[in-house]
Amino acid sequence: MGVTEYMLRYTNGPIDAMYTSVKYDTTGMGSGLNTNTTGYNWGTKAQGVTNTQNLLGATYTVMPGLKLHAGFGSFTSSNDAWKGKSTQYGATYTVGQWDVMAQVAKVDDQTTGAAVTNFVTQTNMDRKMTGIGVNYNLSKTTRAYLRYDDINYYSNGTASAGSAQKRTALGMSVNF
Repeated sequence: MGVTEYMLRYTNGPIDAMYTSVKYDTTGMGSGLNTNTTGYNWGTKAQGVTNTQNLLGATYTVMPGLKLHAGFGSFTSSNDAWKGKSTQYGATYTVGQWDVMAQVAKVDDQTTGAAVTNFVTQTNMDRKMTGIGVNYNLSKTTRAYLRYDDINYYSNGTASAGSAQKRTALGMSVNF
């Protein structure tokens, strides 16, 4: 598989922005890529397909304790098996040793034909996520954290087992 990737970054004053693009090309991979137990042959379906993913993300420091974040993305494949775009907005507010964070993200799946993900046929499955969190910074390298996420993996369709999840995380992390 061939991979082409590039990234541009701009950091100056209150703005930190980055654009990335990754393109996967399966041309020349051959047709013998494995067949799973349901008979789906990845080699036949994936051979000669390109898949491109782009992302533009930025953080704007409004004042020393407040940062606003945004991200905009797109994904496409040459055979239209995958197509869509994403948006993300968030904020981080720091006061003393505390960081309070919030984020909303959405994927607008524009796939019109059936795509295959984890051996499941699907089409036009929009996703949404809302998350909040707090860090208590014990030092420059150690923090305690609490997170809560509300995720819907099929926000434009009928709910099924596991399509909507609520997650909570509590822990401590150390950077080296």
